[in-house]
Amino acid sequence: MKKMRLQFSKSSRFFALVAFMTISMLTLGATVVSAQADPNMAPDLPLAEVEGAPTNWKALPDYTAVVATERANTAIVLINPNTKEPNTSLYNGYDRMLSYMQADLAAGVPVEEIAIKNFNKVVQETPGDPTLVNMQSAAFVALYDALVVMLHQ
Repeated sequence: MKKMRLQFSKSSRFFALVAFMTISMLTLGATVVSAQADPNMAPDLPLAEVEGAPTNWKALPDYTAVVATERANTAIVLINPNTKEPNTSLYNGYDRMLSYMQADLAAGVPVEEIAIKNFNKVVQETPGDPTLVNMQSAAFVALYDALVVMLHQ
């Protein structure tokens, strides 16, 4: 008996990937909205400030690679003409934090201090910066927490 396989064109695979990414972003958005509606769901502190958070950071080259990759991924979101507020503010804040982290890496700041230092720096800049003023804090903490997980071994 002959097996039948579905053959998809390259464009079909591309659109399936785009659909998957869109669903993922919508799911993240729904989670953020839920967290804002229910204060018990919203995280109080970023992961690095929670007691019992992991402390074994990646080696410097791997840490640097993660930050550079995240910055490239953020640029893709920011250049997309369909990205709307508040995601524009969110990813501008995330990109700013990543650029500060790259500068600290180049300056030789210990990796243990870089992430939380620059997270706090962007949080402090947010109220007075028109580019960041619409940034949702719960979503920013979620992005930061995901980054911290990636930066650990």
